[in-house]
Amino acid sequence: MATMGLVLEGGGLRGLFTAGVLDYLYDAGVEIDYVIGVSAGACNAISYISKQRGRNYYINYSYSGDPRYISVGNYLRTGSMVGEQFLYHDIPDRIVPFDHKAYQASRARLVAVCTDLRTGQPFYQRIDDCAAQIDVIRASASLPFISRPVAVDGHLLLDGGTADSIPLQKSIQDGNLLNLVVLTRPQGYRKKESGSDLGSRLAYSRYPQFVAAMKRRPTVYNVTLDLVEQEEKEGRAVALRPSAGLEVARFERNKEKLRALYLDGYQAARRQGEAILRLVKQAENARIAPPAPKEER
Repeated sequence: MATMGLVLEGGGLRGLFTAGVLDYLYDAGVEIDYVIGVSAGACNAISYISKQRGRNYYINYSYSGDPRYISVGNYLRTGSMVGEQFLYHDIPDRIVPFDHKAYQASRARLVAVCTDLRTGQPFYQRIDDCAAQIDVIRASASLPFISRPVAVDGHLLLDGGTADSIPLQKSIQDGNLLNLVVLTRPQGYRKKESGSDLGSRLAYSRYPQFVAAMKRRPTVYNVTLDLVEQEEKEGRAVALRPSAGLEVARFERNKEKLRALYLDGYQAARRQGEAILRLVKQAENARIAPPAPKEER
């Protein structure tokens, strides 16, 4: 039976575009039960599911320049550029509290995407309890070279973008024939082939499958973009992309750029609002459609 998926790409602070899209969905009353997110996409997703409008924007806009969030000092002290205690504990527990009860009460669930260092393959994990599974969310956003691997249930995990940057195929495989895809790169973007893989081979010499995944990432990414465009043409997907010309770095600190990107996401979703609602209605109709009659013999 057809259902609908919400597919969220990562991209660090480029995820402010996604935050804008999700706040529009909240305002429009659009609730999608299946959400799959990578890195910043996963972090944005949980506040969408807990119905905490504006939370993602507030955190990233307010603390993007805070050394407790992202800094070389964090890396020197802990081995990770991102302040893991600050971002994954201090903020959700005290500073901008996360509503765990609302998340658990929701019908929606996040599937977080990580990459397994040993296999180089995607690691998908349904998040039922954000507090108990915070390490999976953290792993999804732990970038290679600037983050420590995260151990989860015998797996060593890093950023999901290495193996599956835009997990549309996974959403389809899970039964979602209709999808709303939120990208963090503009129309026409294609990932360039990387040059030498010497750095990754040195840094991850114990994990050759992970090195191979990093090397093939541009090809996999571009093939997935082709799939996104094909699903759009066939009417099975709506894809939202940032406007061309909005140059925002992964660790952007310019607050004007961050606000502009958030507003761009909100406006992009609003412009496609009717198309999104049609897709939602199509998914709802498919859910309640009676089963096809069995062929008599």
